[in-house]
Amino acid sequence: MKLETNLPSRLRNTKLPQSKGLFPLFEAIINSIHGLEAGGISADEGQILVMIEREGSPLFDETSDASLPNSSEPIVGFKVIDNGIGFNDENFQSFITLDTQYKIDKGGRGIGRLLWLKAFDRVEIESCFLSDQGAHKQRNFHFSPEGISNHNIQDTDDQIKRNTSIHLRGFMDPFRSNTPKTASAIARSIVEYCLWYFVRPGGAPRIMLVDRGDKISLNGLYESLMHTSADFDWIQIKDIQFDLLHVKLRSTTSSIHSIGYCADDRLVEKEKLNKYILGLHGKISNGEEFVYMCYVSSSLLNERVDPVRNTLIFHLIQGDSLTLPKSAGMKLAKELLRKYPIIFVNILIRSINMCRIEYMNLYQKKHHVIVPFFNI
Repeated sequence: MKLETNLPSRLRNTKLPQSKGLFPLFEAIINSIHGLEAGGISADEGQILVMIEREGSPLFDETSDASLPNSSEPIVGFKVIDNGIGFNDENFQSFITLDTQYKIDKGGRGIGRLLWLKAFDRVEIESCFLSDQGAHKQRNFHFSPEGISNHNIQDTDDQIKRNTSIHLRGFMDPFRSNTPKTASAIARSIVEYCLWYFVRPGGAPRIMLVDRGDKISLNGLYESLMHTSADFDWIQIKDIQFDLLHVKLRSTTSSIHSIGYCADDRLVEKEKLNKYILGLHGKISNGEEFVYMCYVSSSLLNERVDPVRNTLIFHLIQGDSLTLPKSAGMKLAKELLRKYPIIFVNILIRSINMCRIEYMNLYQKKHHVIVPFFNI
């Protein structure tokens, strides 16, 4: 006998922190990347357009006039368009099956679309695709807490190109009020969350973010943020292999070095590296200043991430020989410092000097004396 699923109950039991209102958008973008791959479309040919919808303003695509003033109105939705495989019969059946294992090889858990309805009232989907028989079809439907509605499929003109749009509508509070407001901040958040798809062999498809007069190439943003190309490596802790992605960011907006824990090719949690390497403050200078980030992934992390991929659940497992973030974070930091001392040595020396200077200044003010200072 087939088990029934209650969608409203599933939504109530799906947790999404208020601070992660962009996660539904991230999932829509990753779905588009997977759709391009499933359609056999290379990164050079793949295109993803992300449009920000604001209150009282129409949606603007990448052909919009760049002289239009930027909008500061509240965000009410997003629209993601790609030229991937689309909602053919197989993909549609997977969509209407909760917890499907259809994309399990790509880290899919079958609940990404539930996140859409945690932060948005409804989702409107339009998809032009090729059927198994090679016929051109178009499928439209709406997705809401009540389920699937307005489902329609029809034949289309052979000249219509394959494309799919996911329109996330009715951005709800408190997610909306806790989400970055500017296109530049949203663009950076997308690149950070989807970083693996940019650094992997073959790279990411062309992704453009449009917000009225703002047009931001996420591929260009990625290139501008990278100080040098990313380096891959690995370390072993308690017989567990952790794959490392060393990233040096050329950034003017942050000077926080951090460790990012990843699962299923997605960023889950971040913590400051100076929590474990004392004195690691400020940008590192190596001819040009940069901020260091280490992205950590492992089959263990894939196993221990919660279904929504916003929390690692090591602390809930009794008898674990390795817990995160405290235990593994410290071990990772020690391994990084041991294996890559040249990355941190300059900034640590500078930090020690700054502490000495600050101490000497306070000492002189208190005792009205001049104390000689020698750099180490």
